[in-house]
Amino acid sequence: MRNILLACLLFFPSLLFSQSYIFIDQPFEKKVSLKSELKKSNNKILKDESALIKRDYDVLKYTLTLDWRNIFKSKTTEGPDRYYKGINKIDLVIDTIKLNKIELDAVNQLIDSVKSTSFEYQPTYVQSGDLLTINLPSQKLKGDTISFEIYYTYIGKNNSGFNLYPQGKYIGQGPPPKRDSIFLIHRIAYTMSETSFARNWMPCNDQPDDKAYFDVTVLTPPDLPIVAVSNGLGSLQTTTDSRTWHYSSQYPMATYLMQVTASEFEMHQDSYTKVTNPNISIPLFYYVWGEDWTSDTTDGGAYNAENSFRNTSAMMGVYAKLFGEFPFESYGMVAVQPFDFGGMEHQTMTSINRTWLRGWYETGIAHELSHQWIGDLMTCATWYDIWLNEGGATWSEALWVESYAGSSGYDDYLGYTAYSYFRDTSLYQIPIYAVPINGIFTYPLSILTYNKAGFVYNMLRKQIGDSVFFPAFRNIIKKFSFKSIETIDFAEALKKEVPDFDFDQFFNQWIFSAGHPILNLSAFSYNWGNNKYKITLDITQKQSGLNIPNVFKTPIRILFFKDSTQQTYRDLYLSNREDTLETFIDFRPDSIAIDQTYLLCQVQETTLGVNDANIYSNDNITVYPNPIAKGDKANINFHLNNYANLEISLFDELGRKVRDIYSNYLSNGNMQLEVKTDDLQSGIYFIKIQANDGSMRKILKLVVI
Repeated sequence: MRNILLACLLFFPSLLFSQSYIFIDQPFEKKVSLKSELKKSNNKILKDESALIKRDYDVLKYTLTLDWRNIFKSKTTEGPDRYYKGINKIDLVIDTIKLNKIELDAVNQLIDSVKSTSFEYQPTYVQSGDLLTINLPSQKLKGDTISFEIYYTYIGKNNSGFNLYPQGKYIGQGPPPKRDSIFLIHRIAYTMSETSFARNWMPCNDQPDDKAYFDVTVLTPPDLPIVAVSNGLGSLQTTTDSRTWHYSSQYPMATYLMQVTASEFEMHQDSYTKVTNPNISIPLFYYVWGEDWTSDTTDGGAYNAENSFRNTSAMMGVYAKLFGEFPFESYGMVAVQPFDFGGMEHQTMTSINRTWLRGWYETGIAHELSHQWIGDLMTCATWYDIWLNEGGATWSEALWVESYAGSSGYDDYLGYTAYSYFRDTSLYQIPIYAVPINGIFTYPLSILTYNKAGFVYNMLRKQIGDSVFFPAFRNIIKKFSFKSIETIDFAEALKKEVPDFDFDQFFNQWIFSAGHPILNLSAFSYNWGNNKYKITLDITQKQSGLNIPNVFKTPIRILFFKDSTQQTYRDLYLSNREDTLETFIDFRPDSIAIDQTYLLCQVQETTLGVNDANIYSNDNITVYPNPIAKGDKANINFHLNNYANLEISLFDELGRKVRDIYSNYLSNGNMQLEVKTDDLQSGIYFIKIQANDGSMRKILKLVVI
């Protein structure tokens, strides 16, 4: 959903979120108490269980009629001037053994009556708080389908779910360079339902997992607004007292993805040619105020929708290649103002903040478009799983950048998203799964929902590899098309697609736990001869805190530089709080680094030592006395140039090991080790001296008499 653009993100546009949040002059985002939310989050980690709480039915279709004639004939936006009449016909199927009542969500609505043709007698109903309970005249069984027509009057006082603003309203100061005063050009009404605000403007089962078809008829005055609904493929009838707009979805959607917007728009069209079939085009519909469609300037000083939308078709092609062909019958955008967010990915008709028409928010447009696959086609089943939607769309912003700026542009973009997470240490102790619902889209918890979650998608991609990850991801999208998905579903689907990757560990660390690795790296380079250099790396994990793994078991990529240019890398694996890892390269590095585009981590300290000498000197390895009388002690004498892990063993002349003499680390310097002969028979023996890394190997002969 929403991209929240704070004032401090002027140089990093649209890095944060899906509903794209945008603030015209000063940040006015709602903030939440991290201390209280951290305490709440400890009870919500459901690693192996479904968090889905379903009602006893599934809605099949909403057939909604909204009479908005009154709200556009009126001049104010208060009291009865914002009331409207509605009828919602709900078709549903029973999903439990027996059912005597139906509970629906209904807020800011006065229920006038409930009618049904599914029973001999009409149902009764009770409206209490936010619930509408319909008592069934007779019991229904699992698999039965029933229909209701709910007649209601919207009586909400505030802009929540349903929004109505008057012409001439002062919005605020516009963005640079113009910094002009913004006033509302036309009266506007629109719905905005994420997370659970569809209930504020129509009775419904307001749960993200319950997808249904959406058929809507909107009545407006005959000479005023144009209506943009979930797709542009609608019909219009005009009479002397009204215009009747009708739209019907071809595919089911969650209630939070349904929307209706009305104002004095112009509608402009474009098209997208399918990458899978160039003979088929998808229509694109853009609803904007006529004054905003085009301009001679593209520097942000004026609204210019034509320029702002110019790359939409190209974006669709990029995502179609990565995620599968565009799945819906059409796509479009409608510009609204005022809007507390940057954009909202309503299915096939994204609502965007009018400010985006000034340009500079291309990644926000990409973010919302990518939601048509990750969020609309495949939808989070619960709000605990919202990271799937928003992380996926934030990552998709970087994929769009990669399409024209290459891998370096992709990495730089995700680097900025990681920076937004790293700079607030209070976020380190909160998992991205089950972020409290009031913090999903509010700063700073939204950084987890978007930025950290987006980087998690990046890690999956890089650690699995493009050739495996993208086909697997496409298969998962296909499997859950027009369905909802929980985090545990996503993990299980990935296991089936990529069986040799440890997704249990990955999800437990990165989704259900908090934090990230905080690392110290110390490395030493040894001249190994024959143009080979052995690199020993000591990596220590320093992170600590509530919900944070003591040890992140994870792949890690080490970069090696010469003359300040990266020459090669090695993929290694961290499995302990303190790891000693070894690898070989064919040059002496002048610096090394942990690849922080591959692993979400912070590096506190990096040191690199270099020694061009061999780590040992075996020119003067001796054993004395030799020969030796049985019962006496022999001494092995040698010199180590550097710290080494040695194994020293005694073998008889047939090659059978008699015993270990020494097995451990030794520091640099002169060494003397003792060999006892009390239990040896007279004969010839061999002492084998070997470094565990293979850097040293020497065999000495010992004669016992």
